[in-house]
Amino acid sequence: MQLTNTNRLLITALFFLVALAVILYEHFNGGVASHYFLHDKNMPKLSNWWSLLTLPLAAWTGLIFISKKTPVTKQVYIGFIGGLLFGLLITVLFYTIPDLTSYGLLLTFGIALFIPLYTVEYYLGFVLSMIVGFGGVLPVVIGLVLLVIYAIEYHFIRRLFLSLISKF
Repeated sequence: MQLTNTNRLLITALFFLVALAVILYEHFNGGVASHYFLHDKNMPKLSNWWSLLTLPLAAWTGLIFISKKTPVTKQVYIGFIGGLLFGLLITVLFYTIPDLTSYGLLLTFGIALFIPLYTVEYYLGFVLSMIVGFGGVLPVVIGLVLLVIYAIEYHFIRRLFLSLISKF
């Protein structure tokens, strides 16, 4: 499948509509939520209204990178679904068993040594699935930080690890 400008626009509009649905739901059920970075009240508070800007912007930018992969393969869909499932897992853990959230993140650091989790499609799935629990700003920022860490792990630490193993 080729990712055309029309498809990018439709997918970006879908991300916007998801953000809008979450905002409208919050607005009519007690007010639009705000979140602190790292769940620390000493950190800046960010309103979920920013989701209407950050989520479509992340989607459009990410889709530009995905469209450079011609054609879009099954791996892109698998990466998106993987990110979606991981974001859902982290959100559910955070709100039900918060102590396990850090273990979920640590697990991905181990997985990132063997599977390239730094892909844009993984990022978009991760961000989209976390909007309900964390808004549209924190997942975008935290997802970018995780992508950089995953890329460093996969390209540098993994290479070092494999070269050390090959010497034995």
